[in-house]
Amino acid sequence: AMSASRVACPLLLIPVMHREELLGVLEFMNKLGGVPFSDQDVVFGRKLADALSKRLRLEQETSNGPYEGLLSLELVTPDQLAEAEQVAMERGRSVPFVLETEMGIPKEEIGTSLEQFYQVPFMAYDDQIILPERLLANLNLPFLIRNKWVPIADRDGRAVILIDNPNDAARALDIQRILPGMDCEFMVGISEDILCFLGVDPEDDVANIEAPQAAL
Repeated sequence: AMSASRVACPLLLIPVMHREELLGVLEFMNKLGGVPFSDQDVVFGRKLADALSKRLRLEQETSNGPYEGLLSLELVTPDQLAEAEQVAMERGRSVPFVLETEMGIPKEEIGTSLEQFYQVPFMAYDDQIILPERLLANLNLPFLIRNKWVPIADRDGRAVILIDNPNDAARALDIQRILPGMDCEFMVGISEDILCFLGVDPEDDVANIEAPQAAL
């Protein structure tokens, strides 16, 4: 399980969790007097994170997940969404990919719906973006393909990560472990677009790629 993190500077990070799912992170900084946060501050932060977790989960459970935006705009019906989920499972594709390619829903609308649910920016594939070599230097390509994330930018020590599910606590922890000492900023993307960033044709069979380790 994720725990509160304190560093030498007056900064306190507390994960907002529901079971093993990462919903977000509370960041407290610049405490009055510039003194480090105390154990009492951590207790208070955890209580606040628990309360926020309950509210966020309630909102999510009363919605239709990442596609609530599409349903509310009547760009897709519940039956069509269920069909897309079935097709995606049968073909080994992502639901957004099926919604776009099979049902003709614009990627921009899909991205907006994902942004609303995950509360992070959406990014579509852009062949003009050059991936940060420094962050990729010690990463194993098959590992990234299997785990569906890719470093998109390196901004003054902050790694921008494109991932298909920013709420996946296990992968978020893995990324922090693989990129020690760096703050990570997450963006949400479609799995097939992430593959394109990695130079892989989404139509290729990537299900059996062996990638037990992150490092080369």
